Amino acid sequence: MIANKLIFSKAVCLAVVSISPFCLSSCSQNEVATPPKPAHPAVGLASRIFVTEPLMGHPPVSEASRTAIAQAVETLPSQMRKKLDASQARITISPNLIDRWPDAIKNNDLPEDTPALNLAELPGRIYGQDMNIYERPKLRKTTELGAARPPQFIKLQALNMCFQVFDDMETISKSPQLRAAHDRDKMALPPELRDKLWTFCKQDDWGPRETCAETFAALLGGKDQYSDDLMRYFPNTRDYLEQRLSISPVGHSQNQTQ
Repeated sequence: MIANKLIFSKAVCLAVVSISPFCLSSCSQNEVATPPKPAHPAVGLASRIFVTEPLMGHPPVSEASRTAIAQAVETLPSQMRKKLDASQARITISPNLIDRWPDAIKNNDLPEDTPALNLAELPGRIYGQDMNIYERPKLRKTTELGAARPPQFIKLQALNMCFQVFDDMETISKSPQLRAAHDRDKMALPPELRDKLWTFCKQDDWGPRETCAETFAALLGGKDQYSDDLMRYFPNTRDYLEQRLSISPVGHSQNQTQ
């Protein structure tokens, strides 16, 4: 499992491999009585995109976010799409975590007494093959939500998560070739960027995995505060992913570091 420091202190980190305790002990009545509805009629993973209905006066998930996720699935490389289509993978987008699991509030699963981000402030989380994306962060000391995250950011979350679920099957991020490419990129990284990109430079399995997931998402048109730097400063990782997954970049320059 990813280290707590990585999960709670950096919004870029999304993956876990086991069910959250509050998901097991207190699944909300919203999830039981009114399950999320399919966002788009389709087959495979595209037929398993769900939208959680809003609670607590929250705005519903926007059409822009729904479309961003549908587009993310449609842009997946064929080998990844086939694997995910044949799996139990699903994507649920909710206004926020507390719309899908409202009991998280009363069960004190969302600490607000530290600077670390809690689960309702992060953009998403993976539980096994259940990918959860939250359109808006919860504001502290209230059940109100903040502004909607941009569609390109939502698209990046979906692509990032799809890669991580696929990586659990194929272990791309653990291949010797990828690790060698990732090490070369880390060694060439300018010192002034090491603090910003520390997540991607970790020595354990999560450094390469997060680099792959974020770079993959950027290659296919997702964008957040790390995308441009990863595309520029991790060229060997990027090239390996392009070749391994037979993908063509969308919306980003491939210029190497000068």
